[in-house]
Amino acid sequence: MTASVNPTPNFQRDELLDTAIRLTGIMSDDEEPTQKQIRLAATHLNLELQTLQSEGVIISTVERVSVPFVAGTYEYTLASDTIDVELGQDDTIGTVKDTVGTVETQVRTMSRGEYLQLAVKTSVSGRPSRCYVEKMATTVKLIFWPIPDSTMSTFYYTRVRLLKAGDTGGVTMDLVRTWSQYLVFAVASSVAMMSSMFDRGQYLRARADQLLAKCKAGDAQHGQIHLRIGHNAQNW
Repeated sequence: MTASVNPTPNFQRDELLDTAIRLTGIMSDDEEPTQKQIRLAATHLNLELQTLQSEGVIISTVERVSVPFVAGTYEYTLASDTIDVELGQDDTIGTVKDTVGTVETQVRTMSRGEYLQLAVKTSVSGRPSRCYVEKMATTVKLIFWPIPDSTMSTFYYTRVRLLKAGDTGGVTMDLVRTWSQYLVFAVASSVAMMSSMFDRGQYLRARADQLLAKCKAGDAQHGQIHLRIGHNAQNW
């Protein structure tokens, strides 16, 4: 049975920070955190996220999106917060819909080697059946073959993106509950230590470490993991 206490588990940044400050016990239940406390907690939240990044942990989310086709254009640069494109069964990267909207067909991914072997890349147009995902240092591009013509409307796919920036208090942090809990306890631990509440800080850190281990062991935010080998060997 699936139980849901809150149908919308995404909290605003300051809601998480408020909870973290209250976990330390430095104020009574009827008090509200001061702006100075919020700024201090926000600094520690940023440090926790930077620490995760330095360890190679990228907290991301998966969403279903679309790219409108432009006739004659075969290369499309995705949004700057895109990390990767998720693959489905049989290396399906997404689906193409025509302008009438009645036909939707699958598009399979191809490796760089396969794309380079195409003798004709930019003069064949029609319904795209293959797509090469080019991941550069700062951008992710979709390169289609054949080139979409005027009868093609939209490409639908699933992208993996970074979480929203938490620069302001009203920003919704699109974290699943396990990561939210970890960050709340980790920030609470740092705030408690800064307030000379060392025993409380150590307890909160131990709880945060337990939640972090759980997050790393069973992270459901990245979607399914696919191992794919692309090669051009003839007898391998």
